[in-house]
Amino acid sequence: MKTIYLPLLFLFIVVGCNRNNSQEELDAQIAELAEELAQVPDNSSIEESEKGNFTLRIPNDLTITDDLNDDASLQYSNLYKEQYVIGLETDKHDFIELLKANNIDASEDSLAPALMDIQLNALYEDLEVIKQSERIHTVVNEMTTEMVAIDAKFDGIDEDISYWIACYTGNRNMFTVMVWTIKNDKNSFEKEANAILKSMEEVY
Repeated sequence: MKTIYLPLLFLFIVVGCNRNNSQEELDAQIAELAEELAQVPDNSSIEESEKGNFTLRIPNDLTITDDLNDDASLQYSNLYKEQYVIGLETDKHDFIELLKANNIDASEDSLAPALMDIQLNALYEDLEVIKQSERIHTVVNEMTTEMVAIDAKFDGIDEDISYWIACYTGNRNMFTVMVWTIKNDKNSFEKEANAILKSMEEVY
């Protein structure tokens, strides 16, 4: 099923309307479109981590698993499509104390980048980076977030791997989400992978 994009449809309605149409008619058309969109079946569902501290919107063709990462509190995979998602979390106070103990900037805006540094350093021990995007510092659902995409090669694995990674600063916890697939499927999965990263919500 093809995704319907509201901005494009909205533009089509505005351009296609006669300039003499009343605001009421335009509002009615927009309301009708919104109702149609609400009836379009979603191909994902909101899933909560084992500890109940965060949720992600996971594609419905991925199923829960427990063999991707021993430290992950959320793990989903589709073995047929070779698509994988893990979510990790750590206590925010403990993470700040760890940074301070190592003389690393522990200011609020620096926490997500510091966590990304740690995750990438650990990841780079096991793989050879082919290409890495620029790191993006942004906000996702009111959480300061650091994002990056990586293409990498593992010893003993024929296919190169594409990763999408995000680190988030929550109110009580720090979170990391990693999404990956084989590099040959990168382009077809990229939009879905980024949607997963942007769906992160902290649960209070």
